[in-house]
Amino acid sequence: MIIKQIEKLLSSINENYSNIQSIAQVCFENPDEANFIAFLVENEIKEVQPDKKLLYLFLINEIFQLELKQRRPTIDFIKAFGIKLKNMILNFQILSSIKPLDKVFYFINKWEKDMIFHPNFTMKLRNILLPKYELLQKQKQQQLLDEMEKSVKLEKNLKIIQVLYHTQTNAIIYLNKANILKNEPSNLINTEIILTK
Repeated sequence: MIIKQIEKLLSSINENYSNIQSIAQVCFENPDEANFIAFLVENEIKEVQPDKKLLYLFLINEIFQLELKQRRPTIDFIKAFGIKLKNMILNFQILSSIKPLDKVFYFINKWEKDMIFHPNFTMKLRNILLPKYELLQKQKQQQLLDEMEKSVKLEKNLKIIQVLYHTQTNAIIYLNKANILKNEPSNLINTEIILTK
């Protein structure tokens, strides 16, 4: 009965922190089901859309914090999720931006800092995502370089237009002055009309 309830809760997870807290509390209160809950969470991470995957890492972290706070000696959930975390983290390789990956790294680093997992293990978790992270960084850098190049070209074009505009304006003024000196009003160039075109 409780498993059905937890399944329903896991599928209804959302960005509301109180929602994640309440699900974590229900999970934490059922340590005998830790392995099955870890299995359910792993399946959810596999199945949901990329933008929702991160919610389950928030949930896992919340369960870990409860386990640390309550100092339960059996650490059932840390053991259960520890077995499956490598496969879970693999599912984050499909993310297409750096920001959510930064959050994944944040949790991995936190679990190391809180001494939930050994540094050797957290290093293995980070190494799963590093190639994708580095690729996204290169793409972002290239995008910035392309934008800078476009900006430089645009600036050069604007300078050329300004030079041409001033050259044309000076030529028109010069011709007008020349015509005035020759007393040829019929040949005057209407500077105002040309400049406002």
